[in-house]
Amino acid sequence: MQELSPKYIESLEIPSKAKKIYWDAIIKGFGVCVYPTGRKTYMFRYSLHGKKESMALGDVLNVKFKAAKEAAKTLRARVDLGENPAQDRKDRRAEAAAVRSGPSVADLFHEYMTDYAQHYRSAGTIKGDHSCFRTHIEPNLGGLKVDSIQFSHINKLHKSLEDTPYRANRVFELLYGMFKLALQYGYTDHNPCKGVKKYKEKKRNTFLKPEQIKELVLYLDNHSNRTSAMAIKLMLLTGCRYNEVIQAEWSEFSLEQNTWHIPAGRTKSKRDHKVYLTEEIRAILDEMRAGNDSGYVFFNADTGTYAKRIDKFWYRTRDKLGLKNVRIHDLRHTFASVVISNGYDIKVVKQLLNHQDISSTDRYSHLFQECQEQIAVDISKTITGNVVPFKKTG
Repeated sequence: MQELSPKYIESLEIPSKAKKIYWDAIIKGFGVCVYPTGRKTYMFRYSLHGKKESMALGDVLNVKFKAAKEAAKTLRARVDLGENPAQDRKDRRAEAAAVRSGPSVADLFHEYMTDYAQHYRSAGTIKGDHSCFRTHIEPNLGGLKVDSIQFSHINKLHKSLEDTPYRANRVFELLYGMFKLALQYGYTDHNPCKGVKKYKEKKRNTFLKPEQIKELVLYLDNHSNRTSAMAIKLMLLTGCRYNEVIQAEWSEFSLEQNTWHIPAGRTKSKRDHKVYLTEEIRAILDEMRAGNDSGYVFFNADTGTYAKRIDKFWYRTRDKLGLKNVRIHDLRHTFASVVISNGYDIKVVKQLLNHQDISSTDRYSHLFQECQEQIAVDISKTITGNVVPFKKTG
């Protein structure tokens, strides 16, 4: 074995039968393969995790020796760092081939949204899915063909989001649903999401304290942006979800029956939901009705439809009141906490929040346990304060 050079390579004899490889004495794995036909090619060979890999670096007649040697040096360094350049090359070629045939992942997303999501997913979930696709899926997988996507593609994207487990799981759930549809449509013969493990999520149970609720209500009552302020207040008073409130239509309200009927098509649980109107809620409706001839309770005259960017108003409000990281959805949690602190049980919360099953309401069970002691004290005081002490006779 000696150091390869242009002169040495030129002097190599042509084998009569099988090809013969001459290895470089300096760069481990760098060699020249000489064929019986007289053809000579540069190559690089290495072992990684017990598996041998080979890479062609070009024909001696077409690739200059210096370029081949530099390429071998780079590859050697990558292998020494634990990388697998041969597999990376295969992946790149597979992705390039995938671009040339079949529906792309971007095409699949649009089909999924049209054929499935619009019929079975809530407006909030659809909005989140669009964000997940635009931010994470499209830049990484959008241009690839559906039948080329493997477990490694999904797992790599999932791991890249490990610092944001909640977001990672939402992206994964969207991809799982998309490829479930692709399997039904015959675009692929497997779901590449199978085997990917979701990250553990820490449930965010943020509730406003009584003094924070009082300060928030006072701020909303006195804010000049009446539409946004009253929309936020209605969320707090009813525990209804963001989209259920901002898309509320006058036709859903019956002042005679004192109810707000939210149709199944607008609820996350896909079930009708009836909300009873309190004096405070009716006051909000009266204010929003004044000068509003549209079909929406919270109307934006500039856009001609319902007020869509009330979330931005909330971000400014929470910053103003020092409610850092409190989400709009946490107003729903706050409503539930107030219900429980007033002595009502989990089943009542389930009904008021229109949860499909009790498991969704279980997150509030610890609040019920915390207030049980106070409930017991209140009941005892009520009984002992109203029952006449028993007197012995005879």
